[in-house]
Amino acid sequence: MKNLFNKIYVLAFVLFFMACENLEVVVPIDIDDPDPVLAVGAYFSNDMDSYNVTVSQAVGALSDLENNNQDSALIQIFEEGLLFDEFILNRFALEDFDQNFIPGNNYKLQVSKSGFETISAEAVYPSLVEIDTAYFRENNVVGEFNEEVKQVQINFQDPVGSNFYEIKAYIGYEFDSETYFYPLYPSNEQFNGQRGRGEGLFFSDENFEGELAEIIINYSDFEVEEDAEVILELRHINEEYLLFDLSLELAFNSNDNPFSEPVQVKSNIENGFGVFALWNSDIVVLEN
Repeated sequence: MKNLFNKIYVLAFVLFFMACENLEVVVPIDIDDPDPVLAVGAYFSNDMDSYNVTVSQAVGALSDLENNNQDSALIQIFEEGLLFDEFILNRFALEDFDQNFIPGNNYKLQVSKSGFETISAEAVYPSLVEIDTAYFRENNVVGEFNEEVKQVQINFQDPVGSNFYEIKAYIGYEFDSETYFYPLYPSNEQFNGQRGRGEGLFFSDENFEGELAEIIINYSDFEVEEDAEVILELRHINEEYLLFDLSLELAFNSNDNPFSEPVQVKSNIENGFGVFALWNSDIVVLEN
C-alpha cells in the first residue's frame, strides 16, 4: 500500500476590466510563482518489508514545471541524533527495511536532492498497543442502500498520555492455492473515529484516555468464501499521521464544493510538504 502525496499552492486571481467606445483599460497582474520544493510521503513501521517513501516536486499552480517523482533523492534517517539508515530513492527497486525502530526514541527524516532545499521532519516512534479482544457484534443495522451492515468491536488498554490510532480491516481468503487480501472500508456512519483518505478509521484517546477502549467498526456486508478471515490491525500512530490524512480528506472533499472554505493540509515537513508518519501495530484474525 503505497501513497503518493503532493501539496501544491493554489494561486487565485481576479481580473476586472472596463471598456467603452474607443477606450481600453488593461489591468496588469503581478503574481509571484513560488520556487519548486520537495513533497514527501514517508510511512515507517517495524512490520514493513521495505521502506515506503515517495518524493515528488511540488510547484506553484502557474509554473511551467510539472509535478514529477524525484528518484535519486538521498533519504537519511537519524535515531536520537545518530545516522540510523540512508539510501538513494529508486521507486523501481525498493529499499529493504531490516532495521528496528525503538518505541519512545526520536527519529529524524532528511531528504536531499540536487536543485532543491533539503527537507526534514522529526517524530517519536509509538509504543506497541495490543488488542485485548476482538469479535463480531450482533446487530440489525441496514445501510443507505438497504445492505446489511456488519460490526466488529475491538477492545484495548489505552496507555497513559495523549495517543492516536488508526484501525484497518482486511478480508483474507484462499483461491486456487493463492492467498488474497483486500480492505474493508468503514461505513460513513461510525460509532467511533473518522474516515481518512484510505481504508483506515482514525481516532484519538480523548474519550478514554488511560482506560479500556471499546471501538466499533461498521462495514458493508458482501459475499465471500465461507473460510474467509477478517484481519484487524490496530495502529498506534504519531499525531502528524492523523492530522495529515484527515486534513487531506477534507481538502479533497472541499475541491468538489465551490462554497466550501479552503482547507490547509497539515504537514510536519520543514522546508517542504507532506508527512513523516510512524506507527506500531498489533494484528488479530477473526473467522468470518
